[in-house]
Formats: sequence, C-alpha cells, structure tokens
Amino acid sequence: MASASSFLLTILAIQCLAALSVSHATSVHFFLHAQVWAGSFCGSEKGCCFPSTGKVSQEFTVHGLFPCSSNGTRLMNCDRGNSLDLSQITGLLHTMQRKWPSYSCQSSDSTPFWSHEWSKYGTCSLSVFDGQYDYFKAGLDLKDKVNILQILKQEGINPDRQYYNSERITRVLQIATGVTPALACTVDKFGKYQLHQVMFCVDKSGSEFMDCPWAGSFCASEKGCCFPNTGMVSQEFTVHGLFPCSSSGTRLMNCDRGNSLDLSQITGLLHTMQRKWPSYSCPSSDSTPFWAHEWSKHGTCSLSVFDGQYDYFKAGLDLKDKVNILQILKQEGINPDGQYYSSERITQVLQIATGVTPALDCTVDKFGKYQIYQVMFCVDKSGSEFMDCPVYPEPTSADPLKGGNLMIEGQVGSG
Repeated sequence: MASASSFLLTILAIQCLAALSVSHATSVHFFLHAQVWAGSFCGSEKGCCFPSTGKVSQEFTVHGLFPCSSNGTRLMNCDRGNSLDLSQITGLLHTMQRKWPSYSCQSSDSTPFWSHEWSKYGTCSLSVFDGQYDYFKAGLDLKDKVNILQILKQEGINPDRQYYNSERITRVLQIATGVTPALACTVDKFGKYQLHQVMFCVDKSGSEFMDCPWAGSFCASEKGCCFPNTGMVSQEFTVHGLFPCSSSGTRLMNCDRGNSLDLSQITGLLHTMQRKWPSYSCPSSDSTPFWAHEWSKHGTCSLSVFDGQYDYFKAGLDLKDKVNILQILKQEGINPDGQYYSSERITQVLQIATGVTPALDCTVDKFGKYQIYQVMFCVDKSGSEFMDCPVYPEPTSADPLKGGNLMIEGQVGSG
C-alpha cells in the first residue's frame, strides 16, 4: 500500500439555506417558500393520497413557508401551546384545500398537515404576521406570484417523464422570476430522478421573493447544486475531502477498490457528516454516494495512518473544526456579499489566523464573475496538524486565479 507523506484538506466555499439545528429564536430575517409537485410525491416509493375534500390545483402546490434566522437556520416550534384554530382561517380553507394540500395517506383531509405547519413554523413567524390567517395568506399569495408549471411549460419543459437538465430548469425560473431558486429531487419507484420541490427565498416581510442570502459558490456555478435530502447543512465552509499525498505532492488514489464504505462503521459520525461533509451534487441524495466515493478513492490510501473508516472521516471533521474559515474572513471584513476581494488579502488573512499558508481554488459563476470555490490546507502525515505545504497543490477547478481579485459568493446574481 502507498504510504502517505502528508494530507490535503479541502474545504468548500458553500453557504446554504438552512441548518439541521432547531432554534427557538424568533428574529426572522427571511423566509423559505417551498412548492411541491404532486406527481413526484405520488411517484415515490411511499406513494400519496389526495385529500377527500376535493381536487387540488393542477400545478405546483405550497409545501410550506419557513422562517429563517440571519444565518439561514430555520426557526421552529416557538410556541407549542399555540395550536391551529380553523375558525381563524375559515376564509382561506377553500383555497388552501386546492393550493396547500397534504398528499399524505395518514389523513383524509389536510387539517393535520396545516396544524403541523402552523405549530412548527407559523408560531415562529408572529414577529412578522398578525396571527394564523396572515401566515397562511402570505404562503398562498407567494404561490400566486409564480406559476412554476406555466413558466416551465412555456419553455418546453413539461411533466411528460422526459429528462430535462437541472441547470436549464433553474435558469428558466431565474429569468422568469428575477431570483435563483433551489431544486430538490427524488427518485421514483422506477429509479428515475424527478423534480420534487422548488424553493424560493422571501424577504423578511414575507411578501417579496429575493435571492437567497446563503447561496455559495458551488450553487452559483453553471452546474448549480442540490441540497442533501437529509436536511440542511452548516452555515460555513464544509469539507470537500481529505486527500493523502506522496512526498512529491501526488495524490494517492484507489488503493483498494474492494474496500467499500460501510455505514455501520461510521454511525456515530453520520449526523455531523450530514452537516459538515455533505454532497451538493444533483440530484439530491443523502450524501452516501459522495462519502463512498471519497472513501474508495482517497480513504483506502490512508490506512497506513488511520485505523479504518471511522478514523479517516473523524480526522476530516476534526480538521474542519480547527479552522472556521468564514468566521476568520468576516472578522477581517471579508464577507459573502458578492463584492470583490484581493486573493492575496484572503490568503494573508487565513495565514495569519492559522499559522500556515493555504491554497485557494476559484471558479467562474454563471454571470462570469470569479469566486472563491474552496480553500486547501496541507496536513502532516499524522492527519491531525496543519502545516505549510511542501509542494503546493494544483487547483482542481478549470479557472485558477493567481494574483487577482475574486468574490465570496453571497446572493446569487448580486454585485
């Protein structure tokens, strides 16, 4: 087996819409408005049941209106004693039955679903909305502002079981609405990937769409991104990989193709990995294929250092926790705001904070702007301590930038 002389830790410049953690704070900075396509819901393995109250709209329907804090964390369960009172939303019920229905087979009508949405999310929106009526009315009004199916059909994208490029879908919706949505996908009972949900960010008044404040460089690239279906991720840079290198700087790869990822060996790490080492590739997944790839390609070449899969992934997470890149940059006035910053300044700020010199990897976003994509640190052969790189790694992107200005992507399409 090849012997690792050092490691390369790469950390992605990705900021996301929300986090797994539950927050009881009630300071709403923006909302996430989600619309679901019934066809993909019903085409999944668990299937669906339509409400007994009547037919629903033949279009995307509301899934939810989720309040978020300034860092993207969803605000949840702020007042468990404040239950849904149907008498307060009587005037909306007919419309909600068509445009905000439940497709669950656990109930014959949508009342339990609405009750869940109000208790979990609506109660955290009372700093913005004056009660239950206003909350649900806002969700319906936002749905009426964008007819997703009509927009897609006008561009020849139809619910016909044909395959359509996710980048094209995102671009069509972006042109029509002026903001960039996020897509979520599922796998149907025949193993085909399908568009399940479209999500838009909404300003703190709950009335106007806006570009999401935490959409990072991965998502702003031409290929776009899909968030993991296990939930949202950390509001910071996340781990891309931990790559063993030879003395010449060559990455060691694919040392034991028969040694596959075994999730039972890393059970204690999965919750943390879902937040701090996720996959953003489309279609959405639970990140397991990404972790399997990382283990097979890089982890199997690390067994001269780490005693198995748990130790390898734990080392990557521990290194990530040693350096909070976003916090370091923000403390020096370098923010994910779509503005340009000198690459030399970014490197110097990180060097002063960590004591070692990182390498930056850049990409060009869909608007032609250079942006920081990932930050790479060299790590000693124990896999535990940062060090200056004996040989600096080559950028993995197609657009390396040396000695120029770049941005940290904040709002997609800003600047």
